[in-house]
Amino acid sequence: MPELKVYTSEGKRVYSNARSSNDRIAEFFFGGVRLYIETKSRSEVELIVFFRASESEASRAEQYYAVYRTDTLRDLFTKFMTELQTKIEDEQEMVLQTTSEDTSVFNSLTRGQRTPEIPVEHEHIESLLREGNQLKIGVSSSTDAVGLVTKYLDSSAQRLAIADDIQIAELDDCDLLIELGGNETFRPLGSTKELLQEKNQNSISNIGSKSSTKSGNESKQLVQFIKNFVVVFIILLVLIIVIGTLIDIPLINAFGIENLLTSSRA
Repeated sequence: MPELKVYTSEGKRVYSNARSSNDRIAEFFFGGVRLYIETKSRSEVELIVFFRASESEASRAEQYYAVYRTDTLRDLFTKFMTELQTKIEDEQEMVLQTTSEDTSVFNSLTRGQRTPEIPVEHEHIESLLREGNQLKIGVSSSTDAVGLVTKYLDSSAQRLAIADDIQIAELDDCDLLIELGGNETFRPLGSTKELLQEKNQNSISNIGSKSSTKSGNESKQLVQFIKNFVVVFIILLVLIIVIGTLIDIPLINAFGIENLLTSSRA
């Protein structure tokens, strides 16, 4: 059964009789974490999202984090938004505020997601994640950030995050970290750049090796074909000579074979 909890940016739970706190939420706020996902198992998923809400259109919007737990990745963002709107707008009669720059990731969850075009093959990223590497990528927009999360959500990445600052300790356990800012659609950060370059070089080397192997095999096949052709030609020639000698076929003279035999005897 899906569960939704709401916390203030200080980590205090609201809209519930249980007055608990969440220290990680406070750390997320100081690091500008906009989204965090952890797939604990195929049937246990936790989504944490920063958002703003106000008591009315005219009042000041406060900062919150929603912690959503469910048992499937299927339609994760759509189901989360439905649950949050019910909780905030219907039950609390508050207004979700979406005009602030820091809510751009929240807004992107409701749009059709696209994977940004990047200068490397996506399979390189998937391969590095399968190998257990932590990858850090910078993007220019929230749409691109959510697009990357959507693409690798159901892959080898167990923990993914989008943040203004991905260097905070609370994100050390993440497999894929996406930092907002800059003008580039895709920017490998730190060791991720070297890891992707190495993957690209290995890919090029493998292509070259396969090409050389293919070329060598083709040459061997050509040489073998020529050898087989010569053997077959000699066998046919011998057969013609033998048959012609036995039955005195004029065809021998037509091919000049008799002259060839005479000259060879001389």
